Amino acid sequence: MRIPVRQLLTTLLYYHLCLAAMQWLIAPYFGSLYALASGILVRYVLALPMVLILVALLPRFRRPSDFTVTLMALTTIIPALAFYVMHGGDYLYILIVFAGFLVYDLTRRFPVRLGSSIKLGMRSVIFISFVFVALVTLMMLQEFRINSISALLFDLYSVRADVTENMSSSLLIYMQSWTHSVIMPFLIIYFFAQRRWFMVLALAGLTLLFFLVLTGKGILFDPLITLLVFLTLRRRTEFSGLFLAISAVIVLAWLEIVLFDSFSLSSLLVRRTLFVPVMLNYNYYEIFSELGHVYYSHSVFSFLSDYPFQIPYQTIVGVSLFGTEAAHANTGIFGTGFMHFGYVGIPAFCAVMGLAAAYVDNCRISRTDPAFAAAIVAVPSYTIFTSADLFSGMLTNGYLIALLYCTVSGQVGIGTAQTAARSGPGSDPVRRASYS
Repeated sequence: MRIPVRQLLTTLLYYHLCLAAMQWLIAPYFGSLYALASGILVRYVLALPMVLILVALLPRFRRPSDFTVTLMALTTIIPALAFYVMHGGDYLYILIVFAGFLVYDLTRRFPVRLGSSIKLGMRSVIFISFVFVALVTLMMLQEFRINSISALLFDLYSVRADVTENMSSSLLIYMQSWTHSVIMPFLIIYFFAQRRWFMVLALAGLTLLFFLVLTGKGILFDPLITLLVFLTLRRRTEFSGLFLAISAVIVLAWLEIVLFDSFSLSSLLVRRTLFVPVMLNYNYYEIFSELGHVYYSHSVFSFLSDYPFQIPYQTIVGVSLFGTEAAHANTGIFGTGFMHFGYVGIPAFCAVMGLAAAYVDNCRISRTDPAFAAAIVAVPSYTIFTSADLFSGMLTNGYLIALLYCTVSGQVGIGTAQTAARSGPGSDPVRRASYS
């Protein structure tokens, strides 16, 4: 197998910058949860073969799962290996995590095709999406008694306090999560590709309204991230630039500490994005190795067995790590997979996600416009990898809705443009797109 030199160098650079970040940006400033442990050289040698195998497996972009497997490597696997090398821990656990990555990479290649009778024109898809967004907006305004724009302009904090106190409708919670995670990003990138700038601005304004009322940062950033993924994958087939971009963030965080004695970048963009998820994953492993497994007895399989604890599992971890029940420590499938089913849970959850990714790859949209399909599933996939249990991520965070959009869009052929590499040198793939 021939490994592109650029891919090898950028991935190794990113991995070693993650090691350096643990050494100089994270461990000295953010407490014992990230403390360094002796034996770093031995663990480095043990982890290096996994890094090299990962480099060999990283693909070029041809289909949506090429992006999601790279996203898993970038945000979860490489930081987990760096955390293990610098912080220490159980080598068996890190092997199981890496096995989960291998299972995902294997199962995403399966020819998963599901028959469907859904046949909607794109105008129908857009119309239904707008009806759903309008319904969520009206429900939100009614639920929180927002009667005028002036209430947002002059009484915003009172509105937000009312939201915090009265967000009791589980249906509204689901609907607003689907809206900002999938539906609004779908509409924005669709109209962006059509160059209908007024619609893009109108949807951006509506996104700002949701953010002002509900305050969740994801509401503001999910559409932006989706659009950036879409534009990047339209023009590139290699992921080396993505690794270089995150590497540059780590370097900038270090310069911020050296030059300004400030920790904003290292805390927000390095620690919270890369190392909090892997730290929580490892602590889930340690805590539920001692307490026993949950087996989805709190939700899906509650009819088979009783939930063994008095408080939610997220609170158990929060109390253990931070000493307060106010801390709900959510994590992704590399922590919750072990919590539910032990060592087999991590590769099993990764297999489910891999098969779902294989299904997306085999939708028509992924053959006609893979960048569009990858952008639709990007945010829900990242959420499941890093901060949500498998089933809650699929339902609450909109992964199933993203699959539905890929299915419907694939039925009608949302676009005929390929990536920039396929469109030819100097071409504009956005301008070449043909949407029906």
